[in-house]
Amino acid sequence: MEPGAPVGKYGYKTLKDLARILSLFSATGAESMGVFEISKSLQIIPSKISRMLGTLEAEGFFEKNLSTGKYGLGGRFLELGTQYVYNLPLRQIIHPHLVQITAELKHSSNFAVFKNARIIVVDRVQITGSGISHQVNVPNLPLHASSHGKIFLAYLPEDEQDNILTTIDLVRFTDATVTEPRLLKEELRKVRQRGYALDTEEMITGVIGIAVPVFKKGGSLVAALNVPVEGKSFCAPAELSEITTYLKTKAFFVSQQLGYTGNSIQRVD
Repeated sequence: MEPGAPVGKYGYKTLKDLARILSLFSATGAESMGVFEISKSLQIIPSKISRMLGTLEAEGFFEKNLSTGKYGLGGRFLELGTQYVYNLPLRQIIHPHLVQITAELKHSSNFAVFKNARIIVVDRVQITGSGISHQVNVPNLPLHASSHGKIFLAYLPEDEQDNILTTIDLVRFTDATVTEPRLLKEELRKVRQRGYALDTEEMITGVIGIAVPVFKKGGSLVAALNVPVEGKSFCAPAELSEITTYLKTKAFFVSQQLGYTGNSIQRVD
C-alpha cells in the first residue's frame, strides 16, 4: 500500500490481488512461481507482486528458493489448512467411523470432499506396523482414475459432468486407466446406479479403490468414503463385495447423522 493512501480503497485491492495470487497457485498446481511469471499471469506490476510476496515470506506464508528466485507456499498455510481440516464439522462426524472401518475391515480408510472441481482427501486412518495411525492428508486426486472422483462425477448434473470430462486432462496412470470420455460416462452411469465406485488399479498398479457416497439433508452429496485394497490378488470378489456392502451401510448411517432421509440426491455440493 502506498504511504498516505486511503486504507479502504487500496487495502481492499491489495487483499484482492493476494487472493488472486493464491488462486493462481491453486489453479495451476505449481510448486513455485517467479515474480514475473505471476505478474504476467495476473497483469499486476512486478514490483507490487514482489512487495506482497516479500511481506508474506517474512511471516512464513511463502518461501523463496534462493537458487531460482521463485516463491512457493510456506509452512504457515499448511498450519492453517491443518487447523481448518481438524476443526471441520464434517470431519468430527466422520472420523470416528473411519477408525471403526479400519479396525473392523483391517484396511486403511479415508474420506474426501469435492471443492472447485478438485478432490480433497480430508482425513484418513491407516493400518501401520504399530496399529492404527490417524492422518490428515490433502492431495489432489485424479477425477477420472480414482474411486473418489468417479463418485463425485457420477452425481453431478450431466451438463457439469460433460464440461469437466471435456476440460480435464485424462492422464493415463496405468494400463488400466480409462481415458475415453464415452467409456467414462458409461462407467459413471453404472456408479450412480449401483451406489459405489471402483478404481481397479487405474491410478496405482496393485491398488483397488472402493468408494461410496455420503449425503446430507436435502439429498446433496458431501463426501466420499474410501477403502484402498492392496491388489487384485489380495481381494477376491467375495471380499470386494463384503467391503462394498459394509461401506454402503456405514455411509448410509453417516448420511442419516447429517440429516439425510431419502435414497437419492439432487445435486453435488
